[in-house]
Amino acid sequence: MTKEERMAKSEKARTKRRTVKEIKAKVLRHYYAHMHRLRIKYQTIRGRHHEDGRQQPYDKYKVEYRDGDNT
Repeated sequence: MTKEERMAKSEKARTKRRTVKEIKAKVLRHYYAHMHRLRIKYQTIRGRHHEDGRQQPYDKYKVEYRDGDNT
């Protein structure tokens, strides 16, 4: 295998790794965006099942977690 063949093979491998990395990042972005929407949806549903007889105000950007840690 000559130096030119090795260089071409390495370039092809780098391109493939870069493409795989971009695909993984895109899938993860979609997953976390979907989970964020679901958390807001379930928070809204839980807000409808209020205990004190009043509807809780809905904040589109506030997400409360079950363990109480809102960071």
